[in-house]
Amino acid sequence: MGRALKPSNMELSGLLVAICLALRSVAYDYVVVGGGTAGLTVASRLTDDPSITVVVIEAGPNTEDLPEVLIPGLIGTGETFTTLDWSYPTVPQVNLNSRQLTVNAGKALGGSTVINSMIFRSTARRERAVDVWGTLNNNSSWTWDGLLPYFRKSELSTPPDPSQIANGVRFDSSVHGFDGRVHVGFPNFFFKQSQLWVQTAEGLGFAASPDLVNGDPHAVGVAPNSLDAKNNTRSL
Repeated sequence: MGRALKPSNMELSGLLVAICLALRSVAYDYVVVGGGTAGLTVASRLTDDPSITVVVIEAGPNTEDLPEVLIPGLIGTGETFTTLDWSYPTVPQVNLNSRQLTVNAGKALGGSTVINSMIFRSTARRERAVDVWGTLNNNSSWTWDGLLPYFRKSELSTPPDPSQIANGVRFDSSVHGFDGRVHVGFPNFFFKQSQLWVQTAEGLGFAASPDLVNGDPHAVGVAPNSLDAKNNTRSL
C-alpha cells in the first residue's frame, strides 16, 4: 500500500503554481482554499446545487487509503503525527518556564479530523463555549439550542447495540441525527482500564453522562466516535 510523501516547501509552491496555471483554463464558481473540516463542508453545501462548480485546494494528501487514519486501533501510529501534522510551534510560554509547545493541526483532506483520534463532538453548552457565541453576537441562532439542529443534520448515527450498552455506552437520541453524512458510532472493543477509570470517577462523585454530546461535558461516560459502525472504520 502506497504512502504519501511529505513535500518540501519548494514542492508545495511548485504544486500551487501548477494548480493556478491549470485553473486559468477552467472556470469555477467558487475556489475553496483549505480542504479541512470547514472547507470541505462549505464545498459540499455549495455543490448541493448541481449547477454550482467548486474546486478545493489542499496542501496535504488524500489519506483515504492510510490504515492509521482508517483503523481505530492504529490511531497515533504511522504518519498521523508526522507527515499529516502541521505541528505549529507556539511562542515561548512565560508561565511554562519559556517552553515552546506544539499545536497539532491536520495536514490532509479532512484537516484535523484526520488526526483527532476519531473523537466526535463533545461541545459544552454553557460557560465558555457555544452559548457564549450567542451572547457575544446578541444572536440566539448562535447558541447551543440554535445550532443543535445543524449538529444533528451532519450526523448519520448508529445507536449502541446490547453489547455496547452492557459496556457502559449511554445514548440520548434527542441530541443525535440519523440522516446526515458523517457516520457516528461507538467502539466494539472496550479496554478494561477505561472501564475502571469510569467506575472510579463515578465512585468519586462525578456524574454519569446520559450522552457525552448532550452539551454537558462535566460528566463521565463512553464518547461516540466518527466511525462507520458497519465496519468499524473512520467515517469518510
